[in-house]
Amino acid sequence: MASKLFVDEIESSAASGISIVGEIKLNTGKAINNAAGTALLTEAGALGSSVTATVAEIGGVHTTGSVSASATALTVASGSGISDGDFVVGEGITPGTTVASGGGTVNIVLSANAIVALSTDSISFYSATKAVTPGVLGGRLCRAWVNFNGVGTVAIRGSFNVSTITDIGTGTYEVNFSTIMPNTNYAVAGLMQPTVSNAGSDSFENFSSRTTAKLRLTHFEANTARDSNCVSCLVFGA
Repeated sequence: MASKLFVDEIESSAASGISIVGEIKLNTGKAINNAAGTALLTEAGALGSSVTATVAEIGGVHTTGSVSASATALTVASGSGISDGDFVVGEGITPGTTVASGGGTVNIVLSANAIVALSTDSISFYSATKAVTPGVLGGRLCRAWVNFNGVGTVAIRGSFNVSTITDIGTGTYEVNFSTIMPNTNYAVAGLMQPTVSNAGSDSFENFSSRTTAKLRLTHFEANTARDSNCVSCLVFGA
């Protein structure tokens, strides 16, 4: 028989805490709190503010630092805002590296050796313990991207939120979104590989053709419309 536990509060003084197998249902208006009494999860299913990242936390902490190659001792210009466990991002820093110790100080110990030496180079720190919510991320993520071959029969190599590419004519393509944009105020960045000559190579978006469902790109070489064998396009928008 499945068991359910209806509670107002659970408290344990044991170092190992409490282990419960089954379902816990919180009474109306109650929450699961941490040791400091801050709500982690409410009865309504909402994450507490201490669990979710703020805009500033998503932006991270940025400073400069120095470390020798194949070493973990990192010296930073400022330890303010840096915590043990934070992810460390920078040139020469092994992906996935975290702050093993020294958070809040200028003497940081990394969880992995640096790949190359850094000398007062830019380095960033990001929280590893906070959940990210859509409301905070709005406008920060790429809404669509695509890489396709525009020569002959158009073929998508890789994409996100792009359903198809329409070949409008020589050098002109329409990128069709799987899920439409919320408005037409999105930003577009793109590159097209010249196929004949770099001279006079020019790629641009036909803004007058933009809708929430698609955008149009055109490529010229030496003032002549040309197909491109490698077209890349990114779309950002709030």
